[in-house]
Amino acid sequence: MYDLVFSVFFGSVPITVEIDVADELDARRAATGVIAERLGKPGVFVHLSDNGTFRAGAGFWSQFGSYSLTMRASSAGLSR
Repeated sequence: MYDLVFSVFFGSVPITVEIDVADELDARRAATGVIAERLGKPGVFVHLSDNGTFRAGAGFWSQFGSYSLTMRASSAGLSR
């Protein structure tokens, strides 16, 4: 299980979502969909950078923000 915390601009209230997946790759994939849905644009492309920022959309509509994706302590002992 992973926790996704993201916000679209500095000072905004962070959004926290639990993602129930087995590994980090699946968590990153799921996080892109969660961010798109929460921004009101389901299915839009979301790029997660390794530096903790994301970009959703392109061209006419796009949104930037920050995110963190962390494994829950209760899941850390599980084998991957």
